Amino acid sequence: MVPCTRWTARLVRAARSFSEHNGTASAAAITYFTVLSVVPVALVVCAAAGVVLAGDHELAREVHALVLAQLPPAWHERAAGLVDDVIDARAAFGLAGLATGLYSGIGWVRHLREALTAQWGEAPAHGDLLRTTGRDLVALAAMTAALAVSFAVSAGAAQARAVPAVLLSGLAVVVNWAVFLVVLAKLPRRPVPLRRARTGAALAAVGFEVLKQCAGLVLSHVAHSTSGAVFGPVIGFLVFADVGVRLILLAAAWAATGPA
Repeated sequence: MVPCTRWTARLVRAARSFSEHNGTASAAAITYFTVLSVVPVALVVCAAAGVVLAGDHELAREVHALVLAQLPPAWHERAAGLVDDVIDARAAFGLAGLATGLYSGIGWVRHLREALTAQWGEAPAHGDLLRTTGRDLVALAAMTAALAVSFAVSAGAAQARAVPAVLLSGLAVVVNWAVFLVVLAKLPRRPVPLRRARTGAALAAVGFEVLKQCAGLVLSHVAHSTSGAVFGPVIGFLVFADVGVRLILLAAAWAATGPA
């Protein structure tokens, strides 16, 4: 069989495996928890802002003036105590952010691990709840750190000049490949050898970098209009999360349908 035909046949097998193992439903569940994670992030940002403003009254007055400048005059009376409310509620914001962050984070990594396990054709593992949750927390922390590095490198590539941008994009793909290699092989409840996930990780790495660059270009264009600035980031985040999760699960299906 010629290489092109062989790869096409494998792609068809991967798509069929993705469908048979409820890839669409799993992607929807993971996307839900991805979107839900915006809430604790916003709460933690408010808590951090409250802590900073509580120790700098001059900065608090400047922020208050800036907020009022962005609102129509009819809203000024309602927003008069907004900065003070954020300062007073900083502890509540922080605790609520941590609580909802743990819920959404554990839900996200748990569904991701179970979906990857299914794509490898394995039955879900039923172990001790506390031990499983602890491992999920470790996996969540590692994934968060790895994705932060990946996005930081991609952001650098987007801001750099032509030659450095190419180099940084290549570095971002390498970072993505290392991240997805571990994700595809070690995040399933029953880990598989790294060699089986190499090509799937490579496809996910390139696809994820293309997705990040496309998302950046689209958002930079829609931000020029008022409606685009308001709704563009929200819709873009939803699409990015859904497509990104589907890409990971399709990469897992590709790896699982390859040679052992």
